[in-house]
Amino acid sequence: MKRTYIALAMLVAVGATAFAEVQKESATDGAGCFARWDATTLEVGNDAFTRSYIANGDRLRTVSFKTSAGRELIVAGNARAKGTLLVRGETARRSPTGAEGLVLHVTVGSESLVLRLWPSVPGVLVEWGRVRPLPEITGIEAPDAYRLKMRRSWKLFSTASSVSDPLLLAPDYLRITEYVLFDQTDCRNDLVKTMQRLVPSCQLTEEIRVTSLDVRDIASAAGLVFLRLAPMPESRPTDVPDFVVHAEDRGLAPLANGYPLAELAYEGGEAGRIRALQNLQRALRPYRAGRDGVFLSNTWGDGNRDLRINAEFLAKEVDAAAELGVDVIQIDDGWQRGRTANTGKPLLPGIPKSWGDFWDTDPRFWEPDAERFPQGLKPLADAAKAKGLGFGLWFGPDSTDDLRNWERDADCLLAFWRELGVRYFKIDSLSITSPVGMERNRKFFDKMLTESNADMVFDLDCTAALRPGYFGLPDIGPLFLENRYARKGGRLYRPHQTLRNLWWLAHVVDPVRLRLELLNPCKGRELYRGDPLAPERWPADALFAIAMSASPLAWMELSDLTPETLAAWKPLVATWKRERAAFHGGTILPIGDEPDGWSWTGFLSVANDASVGYALIFRELSADAEKTIDLSGGLPKDVRFSRIERLGGRGEAEFGAAGTALRATIPASLDFIWLRLTP
Repeated sequence: MKRTYIALAMLVAVGATAFAEVQKESATDGAGCFARWDATTLEVGNDAFTRSYIANGDRLRTVSFKTSAGRELIVAGNARAKGTLLVRGETARRSPTGAEGLVLHVTVGSESLVLRLWPSVPGVLVEWGRVRPLPEITGIEAPDAYRLKMRRSWKLFSTASSVSDPLLLAPDYLRITEYVLFDQTDCRNDLVKTMQRLVPSCQLTEEIRVTSLDVRDIASAAGLVFLRLAPMPESRPTDVPDFVVHAEDRGLAPLANGYPLAELAYEGGEAGRIRALQNLQRALRPYRAGRDGVFLSNTWGDGNRDLRINAEFLAKEVDAAAELGVDVIQIDDGWQRGRTANTGKPLLPGIPKSWGDFWDTDPRFWEPDAERFPQGLKPLADAAKAKGLGFGLWFGPDSTDDLRNWERDADCLLAFWRELGVRYFKIDSLSITSPVGMERNRKFFDKMLTESNADMVFDLDCTAALRPGYFGLPDIGPLFLENRYARKGGRLYRPHQTLRNLWWLAHVVDPVRLRLELLNPCKGRELYRGDPLAPERWPADALFAIAMSASPLAWMELSDLTPETLAAWKPLVATWKRERAAFHGGTILPIGDEPDGWSWTGFLSVANDASVGYALIFRELSADAEKTIDLSGGLPKDVRFSRIERLGGRGEAEFGAAGTALRATIPASLDFIWLRLTP
């Protein structure tokens, strides 16, 4: 790995034009971040963007926001510098897992905020010192509700502008797309909702709550994309708007609602937008080979819950995991002395079931179960290590009184890390209902990541309750996305639905951050009678292929796999492990049509330097054995791939005449082809 060199310089000059400059240079990618300021102005940027601000009373006001091509996206309007601007710059990380970047502590009048920049990210992450609530609009008199709503709309943007950095957008015609993401996947399967509007338009000024907002110049395909680092709108402890949109005059007011906001510029349409979001997520948590993007197994998905968990059974699981090529074996709920609400085992005398109040239920709750593991967990952890496997455990932080036991929980997990080498923890059962709980949850993870030098990895369960979700804690670890089962009365595992959820989430969430399940296709056959999309109707290796753009989860009891399934999976797993650093290292884009069980769909991965690409294409139940997949939106300008190597699946592919499309042939439905592309 190349070293990163940081240079700090102060340029001293005379008069009002004097600037102080902080420069961050990286020998890794040749890009750098800069910041220049004086008493009233601030300019920041890197190779991908430039943004200029002025002091405007108690606000930092944007007067220019340019893309890498020098395209101006903002109209300064009549903004004038007034007030005092104080800036302190340093190089730092946002968290123990984050990349080093340029951090600016900015004071404008009585207000303070922090701007964070990274060399690969085309914009800034803004963290406000305090919430600025949207003032009530007063002095409106109207005889009926409709006219009152109209009058309120006329004043709403100017009111929002008084407490924000309002952006007046330069392009004449824009498309604004709202992305609202949903977690709590135990009861949701439509995880992304979008809404589009054309601007300018005759539209009421609106307050909106979103996960991400895209503002694109229709003519040039350049734009701004915003990402709120917060729980999903429906899962936040407080109900606060994110933006006020003034469609008639192309105005946008990002609100300081207590959650950081990334504000990024891009070129290149949809691929450029996704690349900007993924670069941000990979700056917040850089990919570390051997820690991230690994293949993990967990027995819970076969529906037996904790009924089979004991030392003898887990020893078989270790052997099966090593045979398949799994990286980490993880024990779900059931390894511990305490019994949770999900247990299938009889309760110990005097110890009730618990969910979220574990320490009050039993001070010894998180000791290994002496009946199931008479010698403790060490022999199992040692056996996994001897086979080259990582070792993981399920854990439920205590939610009592806004997570008041967070330090006790952290010390418990640190002891497992120090004494047994447990690196991977699935974090479940949380219910965070207040800002205090959010803050303590952050401290819980930061304590462990600091003391372990970011060696510990936490899968954040997104299946239920009020939790950080996809972006509340984007630097902590993977996202445990779904509980899907092949059991009576459960949420059935349907591979095309899993593929659909990944395809849609990839529009906003870096796929490598998602722990995505595959199940044993031979289990629960009776549950899918007559279903043309049943798991066993797919080639077994296609089930792994669906998950391999993400971080695959073998959600099953591996020792029950048939020899045929094992033989089908092993070659693809081995090839994926050989290629995954490059495959995961590129920008991963959804391509083809939306998966619905009858489409041609898939993913394209392209390295930032365009040295290699990967196309993963699925033919669902489409009657067409051949399909042309357009890749032009995902390819950097002037880059064309010309060589194709098939790595997995069945079929053939060739480039079209322009080199921007693949003509793929997959003979059988519910099958796939995985291709390595080189220029």
